[in-house]
Amino acid sequence: MKGSIGIERLEDRKLFSTNVAIVDGVLQITDDDDGHHVRYRYNAGTYTVTVDGTQIFSSVGRTWNTVEIRGMGGNDKLEHMTNETLSMGITMLGGDGDDSLIGAKGSDVLNGEAGNDSLNGGAGSDTLHGGDDSDTIYASTGNDQSYGDAGTDTMDGRGINQYGGLLISLDDVYNDQVLGSAQNVHDDFEVLYGNNDNGDTLIGSSTGFAAIYGLGGNDTLTAAGAGDALYGGDNNDLLNGSAGDDYLDGGGYTDVLYGGDGNDTLVGGSGRDSVFGQAGDDTVYQDTDISIDVLDGGTGTDTLYSATNLVLDLVSNFEVII
Repeated sequence: MKGSIGIERLEDRKLFSTNVAIVDGVLQITDDDDGHHVRYRYNAGTYTVTVDGTQIFSSVGRTWNTVEIRGMGGNDKLEHMTNETLSMGITMLGGDGDDSLIGAKGSDVLNGEAGNDSLNGGAGSDTLHGGDDSDTIYASTGNDQSYGDAGTDTMDGRGINQYGGLLISLDDVYNDQVLGSAQNVHDDFEVLYGNNDNGDTLIGSSTGFAAIYGLGGNDTLTAAGAGDALYGGDNNDLLNGSAGDDYLDGGGYTDVLYGGDGNDTLVGGSGRDSVFGQAGDDTVYQDTDISIDVLDGGTGTDTLYSATNLVLDLVSNFEVII
C-alpha cells in the first residue's frame, strides 16, 4: 500500500518480532529479546523505522506526538536519528542486556535499565538514567540531567572538545558546564573522565568514592571527602585531596598535589612536581626522573619513598624516608 501524508504503512508481518504501533498519539516500537539495532529516523519528510538495516515502517508526515522505543531483552542498539530543526523528544528503554542508547536533537529520556549500558543523549535537554549495573553516560550538548543509578557508573567527557575545558561535579550541584550548557551530573557516579585536550575542572562526590581522570590538558581535580582517587594524566595539573584517605597521581609534566586531611597517598609522577601531604599520616612516592621536586609531608607521621638522590630536591616534614 502506498503511503501519503498522514497515512502510516505498517507491515502485516512482524520482522524480527519487532512491533510498531501507534497508540494514543505515541509511536511505540517494541523489540524482541534477541538484541537488534533499532533506528528511528526522519529524513526529507519521511519517518522510518529500521531493524538491523531493514526497513519495517515508513510514513510521509506523522500523526503521533512522541516516540517510545523498548529494547526488551538482548544487547540492543536503540538510535534516534531525526534531523528536524525542532525535533520532538523520545523515550528509550534498554530493558535487559548490555544496551547502547543514542539520542538526537530533541529532549530525550534514556533509561538503560538492567545491564551494562551506554547512553548518549545528543543535543537537546535530555534526562539520562543508567539503571542497574555498571553503565557509561557520555557528556553531550544541551541542559542534561544525568543519573548513574545503581552499580559502578561512569560519566565520560572524552567525546567533548570544549575550549576552556569541562566543569563537572559529582556532588549533585547544578553548576556543571559542557559546551556552555548548564547541566546536572548527579552524585551516583563512581568514575569521571575529562576530555583529552583542554583543561577540565572535575570534582568528586561527598557521598561516595570516585575515580577521576583528567587525561590531557591542564586540569584541576578535587576530591570531595569520601576518599577519592585522582589521576592528572598529561600536562600540568592541580590535584586537591579532601578529608578522606585519597590517592593522588599527578602523571606527567609539572603537577601540584595537596593531600588535605586524611592519610593520603601522593605520587608526583615525572616532571618537576610540588607535593604537599598536609594533615594526616601520608605516604609520598618520588619518581626516578632528574627534575627538582618540592616534597613536604606536612603534619602527622609521613613517609617518603625516594627512587633517586634527594640532594637536589626540597624535602621537609617527613618522619620516615626510604
